[in-house]
Amino acid sequence: MRILFATDGQNHSETALHFAGNLFSASGAECIVIHVHPSESNETIEDAKKHLVTAGRILTGYSLRPALKLIMGDIIPNIIAEAQKGVYDILVL
Repeated sequence: MRILFATDGQNHSETALHFAGNLFSASGAECIVIHVHPSESNETIEDAKKHLVTAGRILTGYSLRPALKLIMGDIIPNIIAEAQKGVYDILVL
């Protein structure tokens, strides 16, 4: 099973990560966490990386081993493109 997690670093994203982590902890699923950093954003690249690291730590706490990926550009088209390209079974937003 392949799961794509899209995070923006906000509380609701972390809640979704905890929920899904608990749900899929025993699945052995392949997990990819993405954060899309818009070109026109007040968020720094360092902040974006911190969001990914935090998401990774949350999922690691549920015995999942996520890969982390920072994508630059428009949020919605990039999430859709990654979901289609990666042939994921589940998308967690």
